[in-house]
Amino acid sequence: MDAVFLSDLHLKSLEERNGKTLLRFLASLEERPETPPMIFLLGDIFDLWISDHRVFLDRYEPLLSSLKRLVERGSRIVYFEGNHDMHLAVYWEKHLGADVRTRPGLFQVGGLRIRCEHGDEINRDDISYLRLRAFLRHPVMERLAHLLPGHFLDSMGNRWSKHSRKRSSAERAERESRIRKMLRRHAELVWDEDPFDAVISGHMHVKDDWSFGRKGRQIRAINLGSWFETQEVLILRDGQLIWQQL
Repeated sequence: MDAVFLSDLHLKSLEERNGKTLLRFLASLEERPETPPMIFLLGDIFDLWISDHRVFLDRYEPLLSSLKRLVERGSRIVYFEGNHDMHLAVYWEKHLGADVRTRPGLFQVGGLRIRCEHGDEINRDDISYLRLRAFLRHPVMERLAHLLPGHFLDSMGNRWSKHSRKRSSAERAERESRIRKMLRRHAELVWDEDPFDAVISGHMHVKDDWSFGRKGRQIRAINLGSWFETQEVLILRDGQLIWQQL
């Protein structure tokens, strides 16, 4: 196994189903005798995580310990910030050695060239969100997020998350077909900018696994969906991207 890809778990606690499932999966990677795979976290792993506040470190300590053990055995973590987890570098890079990204990235892994991204920049027509995204990631806001009390951010973020999910769930139900078309069009556009073998994203909560042809070969465009419906990870093994139900 060369790499695993996860996104949109929206963990609130490690005591809930998704939290327990993730811990079991990471434990299975720890038990393997070979070097652990690269772990690509494509955003919104947590329903909320901001900066390095103790409230988040304590809540997810068993998960952080498991990831640290995997890194010590040779794994590499690449974390693409989502819209529920941001300003992560201050902890995830410093203490876990993760590679924290806020923009899409291209990786050569397992014999494939793979583009990874959270996916919240795919809808280029959503100007209001893109402006909000830029504002929240401004260095001043990053500093403020570090200084504000963690419990205050936790409370405020949870209220915003409930409102956002209620609104976006209704929108997704109405627009699922449009979302798939958007994802596929995006894949074609970004391939033309910088070719790859596969593009993997999250954010949209719509699982989609589609192939298109370019220069005599098949390119895969994959959106990981979310863990609200089913707990799956995408695995890269022997040059093949495979879904694994947990």
